[in-house]
This record gives sequence, structure tokens and C-alpha cells, in this order.
Amino acid sequence: MVWVLGFFALLLIAGLLERGRITGFGEYLLAGRRQSAGVVGFSLMASCIGGSATVGVVGMAYTAGLPAWWWLGSGALGLIVLGCFLARKLRALEANTLPDLAGALLGQRSRIAVALVIAPAWIGITAAQFVTIAKILHPMLGVDQTAILAACALTVTAYAAMGGQISVLKTDVWQFLFLSAALIATAAYLYATHPVWPTRAQLTLVNAHFPPGRLLYFLVIMGGSYVVCPMLFSRLFTARSPQTARRATLGSAIGLALMSLVIAAIGLWAAQVLPGVADPDKVLTGAVAGLLPTPLRVLLVLGLLAAVTSSADSCLITVGSIVEHDLLRRRRVKGIRFHVLLCGLLSAFLAWGRPDIIGLLLQATTIFTCGVVAPVAVALLAWPRWTVHPAWGTAAVVLGGSMGVWSCASGQDLAALAGVLASGLLTLVGTLRGQRRSTAA
Repeated sequence: MVWVLGFFALLLIAGLLERGRITGFGEYLLAGRRQSAGVVGFSLMASCIGGSATVGVVGMAYTAGLPAWWWLGSGALGLIVLGCFLARKLRALEANTLPDLAGALLGQRSRIAVALVIAPAWIGITAAQFVTIAKILHPMLGVDQTAILAACALTVTAYAAMGGQISVLKTDVWQFLFLSAALIATAAYLYATHPVWPTRAQLTLVNAHFPPGRLLYFLVIMGGSYVVCPMLFSRLFTARSPQTARRATLGSAIGLALMSLVIAAIGLWAAQVLPGVADPDKVLTGAVAGLLPTPLRVLLVLGLLAAVTSSADSCLITVGSIVEHDLLRRRRVKGIRFHVLLCGLLSAFLAWGRPDIIGLLLQATTIFTCGVVAPVAVALLAWPRWTVHPAWGTAAVVLGGSMGVWSCASGQDLAALAGVLASGLLTLVGTLRGQRRSTAA
């Protein structure tokens, strides 16, 4: 209990220290656009490997085997695409947010449409992080999950509101290193004390629990959400140059792929040694944590808390800045802080009513990927030679987002894939209907 309180106290102190140093909108949201490739890269990995993804991947590996690697592995592939083709361009455009970037590429109406898709989706993703906090701390502290969720959500939200982007970037570095050390040490201890080797069925990349159609869904929907992502873009906007943004993205892709293997290995071990766990989300925080010696168990819990906060704070600042900058068209630091606090409360309420981690993440990601990823990616690839006709750009966002909602409501993965295809094709047609710029431009 003392270690947990100390962890959250350090977060609040970090937020308070940066609060007095923030001089304006550019410092709060963009960290002055002067960050190195190392800082940006670590922050990208910390944002990607959240507590919900960590707990979820272990649980999926427990039930489905190695295909759980695709949860973060598809993200690593998405980061490679982002680094190779888009990172330098999006940094060169010097946008402030993803909707701001969409407005420059697809027209100002698209800016509003993209903002309206992102805001509720990222509130859902933040809620998934808060659910994970409760699932992590409840078995260890024996405190009611609702009370844990409320207290932690308020703490993380307050920290994010105070410190802004620069505080998040700084804490992301040590949070990622802490999480990595905890997961690697846990995997090493488990395999050293109870040596097992996964079965051949577990080591296949697709199986009965994870068929090829599901893999295609992960590659397109999950991988696509890393190619175009408001949270990740907010990191790249802080890089000191387009080249820095590219190096940070490619470096983080390698780290993400390796950490995904470590996390999946824990789930594969548990499937062999600890069969019969009813709730996959409790494999890591319950069954596995219960076997660890106290120092290692404390390290794992703190590492998972670091993962949760490094994703939740990024999500909250992303949503708060989009509401203030893109929906209300203002640039007030106090406005972003207010909306960060409001979104944190909404996320906590959603988490209280919907404790399903994987379901929350998949639904939020599906709506966003269908409506935003393909239009922005196509427009970025076409830039600077071609522009997208604004009407076609807006139609692509609206149609794709609507099909994403339909997919979530009906449970049809094909509807989501069709939404990505439709929004991409509409944007491509809009590019052909737009204007071609000169090579000099």
C-alpha cells in the first residue's frame, strides 16, 4: 500500500513541478517542439504498452497462445509503416493535433468530423486504463474496486491536467524502463522456477482461438490505429525535426515487438502451469502475481501502474487538447486543463459501468480506425503533390466512422474492414478530384 501511495505521490509532484514552468499553449501541448529521438521514442513505447494491453495480452496468450502477440505486434508493424512513410511529413506540417492535421489535408469540415470521432473513442480507451488500475490493485490491496478506480482516476487526471505534455514525456521514460524491468524479471523468474515449453499448438500464429479472419482484423484495425493515432502523433509533434520523428518511430517499433514477445511468454507459461483460471484478465494480476516473491510482486504491480498511467495521461491530454483546440477553436492552457479533468471524470464513469478491458479497447479502436486512419494516411501519402477535395474528405470520415459504429453494434468484423476500405477509396477519389500542386510546393 505504501509503495502505491508513493508512486501516485511522485506523479502529482511531477505534475506540480512542471505546472509552474509552462509558459503557454506551445509548451503545454507540444513541449516546445524540441524533444530528442530518445525521449520521443520511449514515450511512444510507454503510450503503446498500457496496462490494459499488458493484462489483455497475457490473458489472450493464456487462452489463444502466441497469436496474442499480434495485439502489440500489429502495432509494431503499424509503427514501421508510420516511420517509413508518414512520420517526417506529419512533423513537417507542424500541426498541433491530429484533427488540426486532418483539417490541413482534408479540409476544415473534416477537422470537426475527425475531432468528433476521436474524442469519444479516446475517452473509451482511457476508461479501459482505469479499469486496469482497479484490476491490478484490487487483488493486492483488498480494497473495493470502485473505490480504487475513483481514487486512481482522480490522481492520474489531476497529474495530467497540471503537467501537460512535457511532464508526460519526462515521466514516460522512467515509466517504460520500470515496466520493462518488471515484465522481463517476472518472465525470467517464472521460467527459471517452473521451466516449461509451450506446446506446438500454442506457438502457431493463427489457430482455432485466433483464426485468419481475426488476424486480418488485427492487422487492419489494430495496426491501422498505430499508423494514424492522435496520441502517437501528439508525441511526434514534439520532436525537434522531421528526421527525429522518423528515428523515434522506427526505434519504438522494434521495442514494441520485443516487449510483446515478453508479455505473451508470461501468458504462455501460465497456460501450462496454472490451468483453470476463469477470468483471463486476472491471469497476470491474480494467478501469476500470487506466485511471485514479495519484492518482485511489488515491482510488477508498480510496473503495471506505470504502464497504465503512461497511457491514460496521454489519452486525457489528447482528448482535452482536441476539445479545446479543434472543437472550441481556442488555445487556452486553462481550457485544456478543464477538459482534461472533465474527460477524466467521464472515463471513470464509463469504466465503472463497463469493466471489460478488451471490449472497450476494440470498440474504441474500431470506430477510430474506420473513420480516420485511411483518410489521413492517404492524404499524407499524397501530400505535398496532391490535395484532397474537402467534400470527399469529409464524406470519407463520416462514412468510415459510421461503418465502425455499425461494426461495434452488430459484432461484424467485416463491417469494420469494409469501413476502412470505403473511407480509403473515398479519400483516393477525393485526391483525384482535388488539385495537383507544383513540385516546388
